Amino acid sequence: MTKDELQALCEEGQRYLQATEYLDAEAVLARAESVGWAQRDWDTLARLYMPLQEARRQRRQKCSEGRVGSFVGKIDPDEIVREFPSGTVLVASDSIHPALRVREIAGEKKLYLDVFLGTVQAEQIRIIPGARMPEPALVFKLGDEPSDMMGLWERLHGPFLAAADAEKDPVRKIEKYRDTIEVDYACELAHQRLADVAHALARRKM
Repeated sequence: MTKDELQALCEEGQRYLQATEYLDAEAVLARAESVGWAQRDWDTLARLYMPLQEARRQRRQKCSEGRVGSFVGKIDPDEIVREFPSGTVLVASDSIHPALRVREIAGEKKLYLDVFLGTVQAEQIRIIPGARMPEPALVFKLGDEPSDMMGLWERLHGPFLAAADAEKDPVRKIEKYRDTIEVDYACELAHQRLADVAHALARRKM
């Protein structure tokens, strides 16, 4: 993708954001972020992370306005999405695949539905950060699932944010902040610090 094409993509995302089409804004800006990262285009990334964070903040806000639910055991992803077209759900089965499928369906249908990835093992529920990063998991006794969903996001992303903060190499630092938002897409501090590090790298190249 050329520099002009990347800038056009960023502008498209901004238009969706201004039109309050937050899911579309996030999708377009996230694609631009992926391209900018692959090309190490620090200047574009420095200007991109805050609009992306705003789209994701608005998405999280809309999800938090819906109902909260837990689905444990044998899971039908389609049934969950029909019952919860918006809100926040914990989905825990013998593997994380049903929860991932709920996320996938929510994305396909453009629903404001947040999904925690969980497994059930030995009378315990394990809520994991992500498919690529299964640890450190949050462990709860079966039947004692948490109700503070916002607190869960903070507990999940906390170790990843701390690791990124402690990293000295700026490019590795960006990698670790990107891991943080893979765990919690709406982590504001990670987006803010990504913008700061990218800006510093852009100035270094000048």
